[in-house]
Amino acid sequence: MKTFQLVFISIATLLSGSAMADSFYCGTHIIDESSNRDQVLEHCGQPSSQTEIQWVYDRGEEPDMLVHFEADGSINRIEEQPGQ
Repeated sequence: MKTFQLVFISIATLLSGSAMADSFYCGTHIIDESSNRDQVLEHCGQPSSQTEIQWVYDRGEEPDMLVHFEADGSINRIEEQPGQ
């Protein structure tokens, strides 16, 4: 029974982490929630698509990254594009 619980918890952890991301790389630079809009633009360039509060970066074979901003330019959250 404990083995089943351990396997279940491991799978649940992996699945829940697939949609959320704490950070991602743009070249050699790490973009995380301590970054701001100017730093993301400097290190990642123009997003593939954008709204006022959300930028999407197409990363080819890897899932697209969504960067959500606050009005002041700070990052609210970073997540993988759903359905990728």
